[in-house]
Amino acid sequence: MEYLECVINETMRMYPVIPITARLSGEDICIGNQVFPSNYNILISIYHLQRNSKYFPNPNKFDPLRFLPENSANRHPHCFIPFSAGRRNCIGNRYGMLVMKIFLAIVFRHLNVESIGKVTPKIMGISLESNVPFHFRIKSRC
Repeated sequence: MEYLECVINETMRMYPVIPITARLSGEDICIGNQVFPSNYNILISIYHLQRNSKYFPNPNKFDPLRFLPENSANRHPHCFIPFSAGRRNCIGNRYGMLVMKIFLAIVFRHLNVESIGKVTPKIMGISLESNVPFHFRIKSRC
């Protein structure tokens, strides 16, 4: 189950369901040389944040091992925020992770799933969607 969680995290790192979020600054915020005044709308690109090569070397490569405890221990806690972060994070994040792990464990226990072709995601409104249909083969393990 530990490796399955790594795979889920890496999938959400590369393809976050909600790739952009917004926050209203409650006070003046200084980021680098830029000062954002209070009551300023700030858009955060989770999609690009989670592909920052400073925190995720070779960011376009699918590598679940980067989420093993020893590989992520020194990583900044806000460079991976698939459920957002702070006071406005998703209250169902633990439930969502548990449901994904249970669902995938049951599916992969009974079925072999193989993807066919390549899918390129694009931002559609507030969610990340595929630009082509998903094609895959499913075979019973029994």
